[in-house]
Amino acid sequence: MKSKSIQYVLKRLFKLFLANIVVLFCLSILTISLFDFFLSSPPTQDVITLLSKNDDYKKAYKVDPKLFLGQPPLFNTVLEHTKKSGPNLIYKKTYNYNSFGARSEVNQRPKGNNVFLMGGSNTFGEGVANEKVFSTLLSSEYQNAHFFNLAGRGWGPSHSAQVLKNHRFFNELISRSPSIMFYFYYEYHLYRFLGTPQILSQTNGLMPWHEVIEGKSEYKGLMSSKNYFSLFRFFGQFSLWRHLENLFYKYKNKSVELTNLSTHFRYMKELYLKSHPNGKFIVVFPPFYLQKMEIKRFKEKLNLDGVETLSFPKPSGGNFTIKGDGHLNDEGHKYLAQILRPTLKSYFKGIYDKK
Repeated sequence: MKSKSIQYVLKRLFKLFLANIVVLFCLSILTISLFDFFLSSPPTQDVITLLSKNDDYKKAYKVDPKLFLGQPPLFNTVLEHTKKSGPNLIYKKTYNYNSFGARSEVNQRPKGNNVFLMGGSNTFGEGVANEKVFSTLLSSEYQNAHFFNLAGRGWGPSHSAQVLKNHRFFNELISRSPSIMFYFYYEYHLYRFLGTPQILSQTNGLMPWHEVIEGKSEYKGLMSSKNYFSLFRFFGQFSLWRHLENLFYKYKNKSVELTNLSTHFRYMKELYLKSHPNGKFIVVFPPFYLQKMEIKRFKEKLNLDGVETLSFPKPSGGNFTIKGDGHLNDEGHKYLAQILRPTLKSYFKGIYDKK
């Protein structure tokens, strides 16, 4: 009889414990929601309007890029991008893609001294007019070098490797002229990299980045914006949870991921040099959004892997990002053009002449 009474009490205590857990969980969600409502900025709205489009990829790619992970490149396309914060307009810009999938209003020819620019939305020039993007600024200055902005909105290292693996520039064209490729690395590119432990853990480590890019493994949407990195993703609509997620992620497996990413850039360099044996591959660290300790360790790993790096001091004064958006503005792109000029002049020497 006594044992039954003890069992009854234990069951009641257990149920009470579970009830308290549920109540605390609901209260925490309510508290976070209230904090987020009163402290967060108005939600931003992105509206992409298709002005003209041609899906013919065959001039640029040997395979259909719609099979790529993430957002595929576009060709002979004009988009209008309107971004608002609540009722306030942040920007309204037009993006032009040429027949090679590069951001440009003109169709360029891959001959002579080529400069290839890889990266994400800041390299692409999100929120910046065509004529103000740093690739256009440099292209208009010099007559003997062709600039190809092959970056993409929302792209990271894995996306750029797919371009190297499948673009005709780097498969059917063997150029022995001096050429150079810059990959512009920003801190958040680590989270877009397919080789991170968070991504690999979702497939029991059976889908390393190189197998996906080489076409040896099937891509199942692991890089979509709704399905990446941690347990906090369920609460991704709350800005406070996103801050907690970043804090949690910052101290987890960072060394392993940087090692994987360094190896990935070495792989990209090898792909590039197959078609441009006299070329140079450089990872650029623009002085925006970077954590110094992480970048110092990452640069050391890259140098050990034989990958050249460039970094620059943050400019003093001035505003280099779009208010309410965070991407580089016109001044930021002017600065990118400015910091690249010495390297380009040194590498191309006398053949890289001003118009």
